[in-house]
Amino acid sequence: MLTNFRAFAQSPLALVIIVLLVLSFAVYGVGGIFTGSGTAVAVVGNQQISVQETRQAFDSELRRIQTENPGFTREQAYEMGLQDQVMQRLITFASLAAKAEEMGLAVSEDAVLAEISEIPAFRNPVTNQYDPETARAALARANITPESFQSDVEGDMLRRQLIVSLAGGID
Repeated sequence: MLTNFRAFAQSPLALVIIVLLVLSFAVYGVGGIFTGSGTAVAVVGNQQISVQETRQAFDSELRRIQTENPGFTREQAYEMGLQDQVMQRLITFASLAAKAEEMGLAVSEDAVLAEISEIPAFRNPVTNQYDPETARAALARANITPESFQSDVEGDMLRRQLIVSLAGGID
């Protein structure tokens, strides 16, 4: 049987088949298997969790813990499994976002801005009114961009809306 395979491998038909295989891999690509194409660490429904989003969430959580415990190190965070906790939270948020989208839930930009304007840290200390410059300064101190903060607030509002919708039928 092995002799038959060797004889076939040397035939012109085998050469054509091998060339077609090589060309198909060249055209359609096999690189994604070896290079890890894409930036998603996890995909939940149509929601993707990127490497950058995962890193930012981990770093943010680490900074929060270090504020409470100044001697806390990155190594200790890895030992206690902080990266797994952060990843689980991101997956949970992504699954809720996917369900909210599936249900057609949405939050308007005006509602998001109204929610943001109610945050006490974003109020001018003199006028006690929402101040965009005070908000930008507070976000900059926390190493958060206004766009990512607005996205986070929108996500929080969607999750609340979803949970209220789901819990509405429970007595």
